[in-house]
Amino acid sequence: MKTKNPDEELIIAMGKKLPDRSNFRSVISLHDDAVNKADDHATAHAKRAIALCFGVHSGELDSSEINKCMTDVDIAIRHNKDLLIVQLAEGCFYYYCKKDFVKAIARFDKAHNMYPKSYEPLFYKAMVYKATANWADLSSTLLSINMPDVQNPLHLTNLGLCYEYLYDFDKAIDYHQKAIDDYDSWEAAYLNKFRTLLLKGSLNEARVILEKLIKKSKADHIEYQIIIDMYEGKYPEAFNKAINASNYDFAFVGVRSLYLANISTLMDMKADKYFDHALNEFNLELNANPDNAEIHSLMGLAHSGKGNKIAAEDEGESSVRLAAKENNKILECEMKLNLAEIYTKLGMFDEAIVIVKDAFKNHSLFSKEILKHEPGWKSLLIHPEIKKII
Repeated sequence: MKTKNPDEELIIAMGKKLPDRSNFRSVISLHDDAVNKADDHATAHAKRAIALCFGVHSGELDSSEINKCMTDVDIAIRHNKDLLIVQLAEGCFYYYCKKDFVKAIARFDKAHNMYPKSYEPLFYKAMVYKATANWADLSSTLLSINMPDVQNPLHLTNLGLCYEYLYDFDKAIDYHQKAIDDYDSWEAAYLNKFRTLLLKGSLNEARVILEKLIKKSKADHIEYQIIIDMYEGKYPEAFNKAINASNYDFAFVGVRSLYLANISTLMDMKADKYFDHALNEFNLELNANPDNAEIHSLMGLAHSGKGNKIAAEDEGESSVRLAAKENNKILECEMKLNLAEIYTKLGMFDEAIVIVKDAFKNHSLFSKEILKHEPGWKSLLIHPEIKKII
């Protein structure tokens, strides 16, 4: 029987997009076994430290695991501080666990100086620059990475994400495709390519890549099916998929009801009961996690659908403040775009346009094609300033 490789399992875990489907605890267990059997303690502890970093960053592992990660880094340094993997583990600890971006960059720079032929220090620098919205340094770092040198699909598709933020969608697609070619059972690369194709406006190609993934993974990926149906204006098909889906097919309980409400509105059907379901479900989620920016944002979108102006604005603006408090530039940008959609639904077009313009100026996973195809922006498209952008 084939023995599982912890590094391969790490890639699989990173490919699980939804929080309830991630798999870091089993990955850590495999690394525990590797540590116990290792002759090379520096490498074994450094690899487990990196896995712990990803687990904490994903949210599956809580902050109590940070001390374990720090211990692994310390042990690895004591055994062989000059190994590349040890240098990377220390940098990852500062980046993912401590959010000390200055020290993280310093460690990755040191690793690059010691191992100039390795792309990995540059990869991790790119991750930090993306997280901190340092687009100029991100661009120059990416230029120093030669795609054929990158063999890890986890690194490949994340580099693709970097190119998305620089609006080089063709380059992003190339990276996602290479990740698929190198590890064709990994769903994250397919889903990332799917999203890039939406950003580019290539809806037919997006549907093709999604159907390939569904056939290969034997999973429905129902939310992505709903999204592509809505982009193509196939609202009855999208509604039927949502009504037959489970709440657990989505990142948060309540998202399914929100889809049903939005699609019902687009089909001129009564939607209040679905908006009410969504609000009740999001409230329950907030009871368990009151500072979650994404849930507050979803609450705002549900309130805006019902026309609850004060509540919608309050929730949408709260989500932006919470994301900023986390010092998460990417999440903050996403919450601002959701706030713009809330403003759009409330008829506050001037406020929405300010955010949309800023999104194009400061880089985001947003595009003119999204404006044209995503139904939430429909009423904004008639505004002269938006017409100029498109």
